[in-house]
Amino acid sequence: MEWRLLNDPPEQNGYVLLAITHHNIPMVLEGFCKIREDGARFTEQTYNGNGVAITHWMPLPKHPYIK
Repeated sequence: MEWRLLNDPPEQNGYVLLAITHHNIPMVLEGFCKIREDGARFTEQTYNGNGVAITHWMPLPKHPYIK
């Protein structure tokens, strides 16, 4: 899997991994992408956007039990 830029969003709504910085500290969090007519919106619930800059996204990996 590779990280994708925010201007290359997924085709449908769903959970994704987000590469963020929180007060300039790099992190990876689970987030959600909502596809809208005016573009995609990426959100995360850990910091509720406070001090967060989202830079990239990646599809969630599959659970090892799912084939």
